[in-house]
Amino acid sequence: MNPSATECPVCFYTFSDERRAFTNPCSHTVCEPCLRRLCADGFPCVVCRGEMDLARAVRTIALEQAACAAPPQEEEDNGWSAFSAGAMVEIQGIRARPGLNGQHGRVIQFVPGKDRYRVEMLSKEVVSVRKLNIRPVCGVPQSSQEIKVGAKDRGNCCFRRGDFSKAVEEFSVALLHDAGDHVIFSNRSGAYARLGQFLSLIHI
Repeated sequence: MNPSATECPVCFYTFSDERRAFTNPCSHTVCEPCLRRLCADGFPCVVCRGEMDLARAVRTIALEQAACAAPPQEEEDNGWSAFSAGAMVEIQGIRARPGLNGQHGRVIQFVPGKDRYRVEMLSKEVVSVRKLNIRPVCGVPQSSQEIKVGAKDRGNCCFRRGDFSKAVEEFSVALLHDAGDHVIFSNRSGAYARLGQFLSLIHI
């Protein structure tokens, strides 16, 4: 089974008794804590943007059992957790920009629709790469609070230079780590308004 099938696409934690797997009507599965948070805050599915429905979500015990049954060595070598948000990675195999190869950065998020990881380099540049172009390296992972602050700061920078689409993306990352921060909600609302996407304000 693909390792990602036993991982929540929101928090990247493995499904377990503590993080029970629930499949939404749109057919995508997340852990129970993330499902409740997404529903409470009105967020759509992170994969397809479909509506999250707590009442109609179905527990998927098979994925929890599959996660528990996964061989420890396989999880250590190929596990999604090594590429979770905040993890330190090294760039490799980039032909278009060979200067990035060998440089270290931290994972910001995985973008399911594009099958790519957004990585913030130590130079503060953010790059989008495939999984085969990063490898885990030793390093203390960032805390959720640090990821939130970094995303918020990048969002503010994007807003100031008029890149409102990128600002929405960064503020959305920050809100995944603190859905109760009204300042970030307000900032993202401002970016949506500048884009003329007023209907998006209804669902935030």
